[in-house]
Amino acid sequence: MATLARKSISLDRDLSPTIDAWTSDAVQNGVTKINGGYIQTQTINSSHLIVEDIFATGSAAMNIISARELNADLITSGAINANFLSLYGLKVLNKTTNQETLNITDNGEITLRGSVESYNFNTGKTGWAIKHDGDAEFNDVVVRGSVITNDGGIVSGGGSGRNLLLNSYSDKKNSNTSYPCAIYNLAKKVTADEKYTFTIRAEFTNSLTIALYFGGGSYGSQWVSIPGDGTHTISFTFTADANKAAQSSVHVYVRDQANSASFTNGSCKIIWAKLEEGTVATAWSPAPEDNLKQVRFWAGASYDEREAAPWIVYNDGSMVATKGIFSGVFSGDIKIGNISITDPSSSTGNDAILTITNGSTGVEAVQLTDRGTSVFRQSVVFRSASAGSTDTTISLEPNGTGIFKSSVQVGSGANVAGLENDKLVIRGHALTHNSSGLQSNSDFFVGEAAHKKNLKTYGDMYATGVVRTDDMVLFANKAQMKIVANGLNIDVFNS
Repeated sequence: MATLARKSISLDRDLSPTIDAWTSDAVQNGVTKINGGYIQTQTINSSHLIVEDIFATGSAAMNIISARELNADLITSGAINANFLSLYGLKVLNKTTNQETLNITDNGEITLRGSVESYNFNTGKTGWAIKHDGDAEFNDVVVRGSVITNDGGIVSGGGSGRNLLLNSYSDKKNSNTSYPCAIYNLAKKVTADEKYTFTIRAEFTNSLTIALYFGGGSYGSQWVSIPGDGTHTISFTFTADANKAAQSSVHVYVRDQANSASFTNGSCKIIWAKLEEGTVATAWSPAPEDNLKQVRFWAGASYDEREAAPWIVYNDGSMVATKGIFSGVFSGDIKIGNISITDPSSSTGNDAILTITNGSTGVEAVQLTDRGTSVFRQSVVFRSASAGSTDTTISLEPNGTGIFKSSVQVGSGANVAGLENDKLVIRGHALTHNSSGLQSNSDFFVGEAAHKKNLKTYGDMYATGVVRTDDMVLFANKAQMKIVANGLNIDVFNS
């Protein structure tokens, strides 16, 4: 297009507020051309307007259109400067390749090939950016829903709306012979003249419609069409009346779109459902009365397999981990396999308890406490200090048997007593055995001077040395030998 100004067209609004028929400078192949100049008017109507530069306000520059309203199906220009643009869509092309790089549809959908970032974006420091490869960087993020990766994530507790349906997360499949798909009890009855929103996520087959009925088939909402086969989330809002407000349960009904009186084809498998106050559908959450234990954080599994992930944190604060290294101080209760540790602050007796349970029988095999009585229901074995040694030095059995490899000592120093291998040692005096019986390495005393005691034998007693007595020797009731002042009396009794 030429840039030499040949003339200026200025139209008074009262005379001609709209230019519909152009004054031709030249017509080539049916295209009207104005070769440079200035056009000023209130409205311009054209199916295709080509200008090197379009400005919304007038100036002395070449190729200027000053108009309050510009109507054109297609505008081709190097630059458009305006205080306000009202468009049904916007398409931006690469100047060199003519490839589309940005597209904004009339319903607000945006597609672009490049990246988007703030003017102050500095990697790792300030601003934000969304890259064309999917990477993104922000300073802080507030997420009202879930954050899900390929093998982990954070699951939202649901929207702010209170779910009025009890036990609303379950797989329920209808029998394909009648249209009640599920029945839910209400945690709280609805209120007449109030608006409520029902949302359901389910797997559907065939062309179906769905509705929510209170107390059975008499008091229902509107029927809503299902898009078709597949998993869909359906939501609709209705106003409760007095009849609905009197009911304590709701029925989810599904029927054929082609035959509104029956349900003979298709299926409905509910994943979850939610009934909440208001006109806005929020993310699913259980009714507080369900006391449902939900996964909040997990790693090592997909979203669908999160309940079996190797690491899980639940909404009640409990955690599951198949392995890990822990350090520092923990409070609360910890369970690792068959081992549980109870924190004193959470136990009724203020005792720390460590319990080891038999994995096969479920019996508490060992229970250790910090103040009470510790319990062992299995053998306690001590082995030598050598690494990997299987040499048992002490074994305490549940039946009361104690086995000691070397010795047992009671007391200390000169007062020590104990068992050493095959002898009993008390303060240096030993009682052992030989091939004939027990043997003492020192004198053997029975009783003491002030408290005399008898030595009784129920068999023969042999002495290879001297037998001494300070009083007498009694032979049952047959005879006795008694020491007297001038000798020894021997008495024989008649039986």
